[in-house]
Formats: sequence, C-alpha cells, structure tokens
Amino acid sequence: MWKKILLLLILIISSIGGYWLVFGSSLVFWVEISHVWELSNKIFLDDIKLSKTVVAYRSNVDISDYEIYSGCESNTFFLDKYKGVYFFEVDFFWNESCGNENIILSSSEGKVVHTMSQLTFIKENDKLAHFIDYSDTELRLYSWGLDIDMRKNAIFKNYDGRDIIKYYNYLSWQRRYLEAEYQKNIVSEIVQARKKKYLVPVAWKIIPDANSGIPNAPRNYRVSYTDGIHHGWDIEGALWEEVIALDDGIIVRVVSGFDQSDFDKIDYTPDSEYTKTRNLDVLRGNQVWLKTMKGEVVFYSHLEDVDFRIKEWMSVSRGDVLGTIGVTGVPGWIAYTHYHLHFPIMVNPYATEKAGTYDFWDYMIWDWKLKGLTPNEVRTQQKDIFE
Repeated sequence: MWKKILLLLILIISSIGGYWLVFGSSLVFWVEISHVWELSNKIFLDDIKLSKTVVAYRSNVDISDYEIYSGCESNTFFLDKYKGVYFFEVDFFWNESCGNENIILSSSEGKVVHTMSQLTFIKENDKLAHFIDYSDTELRLYSWGLDIDMRKNAIFKNYDGRDIIKYYNYLSWQRRYLEAEYQKNIVSEIVQARKKKYLVPVAWKIIPDANSGIPNAPRNYRVSYTDGIHHGWDIEGALWEEVIALDDGIIVRVVSGFDQSDFDKIDYTPDSEYTKTRNLDVLRGNQVWLKTMKGEVVFYSHLEDVDFRIKEWMSVSRGDVLGTIGVTGVPGWIAYTHYHLHFPIMVNPYATEKAGTYDFWDYMIWDWKLKGLTPNEVRTQQKDIFE
C-alpha cells in the first residue's frame, strides 16, 4: 500500500516539476486580489493636488497594467509594488460632478471582485456651504485646530512622492497638511468677508428709512392669511432695474416663471403658522435666495426675471447681477406699478449639527433680521448692516 502512495507522490511532484520547467516562477494555483488601503477617501474635485488619491491592492499576480475603474471620468497611474502590494494613483481633477463614488480595480477581462471601495467627492462649494453655517466662535476654534494640523505636518508639505515604498507615511502626513490647508483657506475667506458690511442690493440706491419700507412694519391688509408683518426692506426702483448680490455667497434657491395661476396656491383660511409661512412664499413671486458669507439667507423677492446665469448651488461675488426688479407675487400685480425689490434677511441660528444641510423650510422659519425692533431701532441698526 505504501508503495502505491509513494508512486502517487512521485507522479505529482514530477508533474509540478514539469509545469515549473515550462512556466518558470509564474506558477500560481489561484489568483487572489484584494483592496488594502487608500491614502485618503476624500477627493476634492476642484483642487489639482487633492483631486487624486493613492490606492493599494494586494495581489499574488502582476497587476501593474490594471486600471482603477470609476463611473466618473478619471485617470489611473501605476506607481510601485512591494511584497505583493501594488500602489496606484487615481485622479479625478476637474470632474465637475460625479454621482457614483465607488471605485474598483479592473483588467482587460473586467472588474475584479473584492477590490471595490468608496470615495467621497467634495467641491469647494460643499465645504463653503458647511462652514458658512458656523458661528464666528466656531470658525475661530475650527481654524485653530487646522493650524495645529498644518504645523504638525508642515515639514512634509513639499514631499515629492518619490520612493513611496520607503516613505509612504510621508505621503500620508503631506495629505493631512494639504487637506487642512484647503479648509483653512475657505475658513479664512469667510472670516474676512464677515468683517464687511453688505452692499445695498440695488446699485446707486439707499436703504429706506420710512416706516412702511423697513422690517416689522404692519401689513394689516393680509393679516388673515399671513402673520401680517413686513419682514424686510423695500427698495423702490424701475421695472427691469438690476438687483445685485449684496455679499459673496451661494445661491440656495431660484424660483422663476411666476404667473397669475400661482396665486391659487394661497390658502386664505390658514389653520397653522406653517400655512401662513407657505402663503408668504407665494407672495414673494420670482425669487433668488442668496446665502451670504455670514450664513444669513437673503430672499430677493418680486423679481421680474432671474438672470439666466444664476443657478442653484453656484457661488456668486458681491455685485453680481441676480435679476431685475418687478412685481411678481403681488396680488393685483398686472395693474400694479409700485416697482420695488423686497428682501428680508433671515438670521442663521448656527446649529452646528445642521451645518450645510438646512433646507428651504428651515430658511423660511428663521427669524428675520431686526425682528421685533421699533422703527427707530431698525433705522439705527441698519447703518451697521449696509454700506
């Protein structure tokens, strides 16, 4: 019996030896490839350095000619290998938008199982919208933390990425520096912008001081279906006169195409504050909502039209044209000639846990700026708000 076993072993060894002679050191009984690590899973799409990351895969076969597949446009570069670990760089620079954040290793034969991982795609406006919702104190504290990260890793900021096998930790520490620097620049931009007063949102006009055109003026003629209070300022102007961004910021809502039928949305027998607030939204007509660097949201209301370049979630600069003066949303508007810009400024409550995630309803129920003040108090304080 043992002779038969010995003979079988000899045949197996001989077969293996013959295979080895033919195929040399490439002998592999199975292929095993798996995802190991990423330098960072955060991809900053509009930054030339941070739009890329390094991804490592473990493999028992040569995968240096493989690529990283993504549902978004990207470029793959093989960097190096060490003891069965293969390092690739994947770059998404100037990919304007991307809905699929998954990546997976791919060869000419298709995608490789067990190599999928997920990235997080970030644009500057995403971070800007997040930090805008921080209070001044929170911004200072966060900036202080970023300064610590930058000082800690500053020695690695100029590492050129060579010899990644030996110095891959340097690349990791450099990445921490660059991500902190990226965020620091945005926070600093907000802090500096908050030192400025707002522009008057109609060029060459002044902020009104008449009781009827400032916050908290009574609006008794609509008290039955709204709160009956004027929330903002009215600046008189000519039909089609341009209105401008009073601050740098982000467009968070655009409403256009208002017509007479939209008045049918008004509930003239409201049963809640919610309904009254929704009625007010109809009465603003065509609108552009600008979230300023102070985190406040300005409702540009009654617009005749919205500038064709203005889109939701885009950033704008002080003085950019947003639309033109009209009377949309004003009942009886067809015969109405009191052309004006109505704009309340809604005050951010700086609820940190909601930073960057507020929705339209949140903005509508924020308190308006200078709420509850007397006309004289409004006139005094608005001098500190507008240039």
